[in-house]
Amino acid sequence: MQEDTHTSTVHVFAPDYFSRFRCKCGDCRSVCCHGWRITLSRAEYFRLLGLNCSPDLRRIMDTAFYLSEHPTEEEYAYIAPSADGNCHMLDEDGWCMLHRECGEGVQPAVCRLYPRAIRPGNPAEAVCSGSCERVIEMLMEEPYPLPFTVTELQTESTPPPGADPESFARQRRCLEVWQAEGSARDRFAALSHLLGVAEDGFSVDTTADFLIYARDLLEFFARGDITLCDLADEALDRFSMNDGVSETSVSAFLAAEERLKEILPDLEHHYGNIMANHMFYVSFPYATESACFPDAYRAFAAVYVITRFLCACAVFGENVRDTFADIAATAMRYMEHTDFYTLSRTVHAALRGRK
Repeated sequence: MQEDTHTSTVHVFAPDYFSRFRCKCGDCRSVCCHGWRITLSRAEYFRLLGLNCSPDLRRIMDTAFYLSEHPTEEEYAYIAPSADGNCHMLDEDGWCMLHRECGEGVQPAVCRLYPRAIRPGNPAEAVCSGSCERVIEMLMEEPYPLPFTVTELQTESTPPPGADPESFARQRRCLEVWQAEGSARDRFAALSHLLGVAEDGFSVDTTADFLIYARDLLEFFARGDITLCDLADEALDRFSMNDGVSETSVSAFLAAEERLKEILPDLEHHYGNIMANHMFYVSFPYATESACFPDAYRAFAAVYVITRFLCACAVFGENVRDTFADIAATAMRYMEHTDFYTLSRTVHAALRGRK
């Protein structure tokens, strides 16, 4: 039995794909609950404990949750992962047992909403995280530049109006600059001019510079994430970069990118849309409360360099298009759901200290 959830209608500024997004459920190649700690509010925890469901699902749910060490109303309990890192309620075919038996409405809020995010504004803003493979696939299918529009949305909670029109205007302007005609290098230059910052966050005038920057960034960032570390190790090995960047590295990377462009003719547009979506998702240049514009700019450049470098390895996959989407989603999972923008400040300070 599906429980009703209260919804209201709000106007949101969102990418056009937002209203069309649907979870792939059992067709997903990499389930979103793998490796993540899923939180339950106090109300959700007790609602699920008393849910009317089959005896088989009840036996699973009786051992699927554990209380937080410091419970709050919003973060009261967690879903315990199984031995393979998945949610206990993930069925063998990739479907959520709760969803299948009781309907989408009974899932915890984080499961119902992911990868969607709704933020205050006038109008409110809505976007999906690029950490979901289906979102990346849709971004690859969307026109370039990524279209945005104001639309109506049914939501469980009405976000308050935005309090700082100047900040929202600057965010929109950054998005417009990023989606303007020209190369990525041109758009980064325009962003730095708009924000009044130096371009040292994107000092990649040659392919060798790009690879050195990518290697340096991954040396720091990949340490904190097993999945990102695996991708980084593969890429560094593929391009003979474990001991540094050589002419062999440059040739191997350029050959991979050339092959990738043959298979994905709209590759530059894909990167443009993925980064535009990321920019909007993190509210660039206000990704963190304490970040100044130079920090935000350097972090955004790091997102681009890491994503592009890792995605070049898609040419070595059996299905290049799917592999590209999977790598991009994995990169965004790390960069959109961690303190990446905060950590970036420390990383770039360390990189500058080497010079």
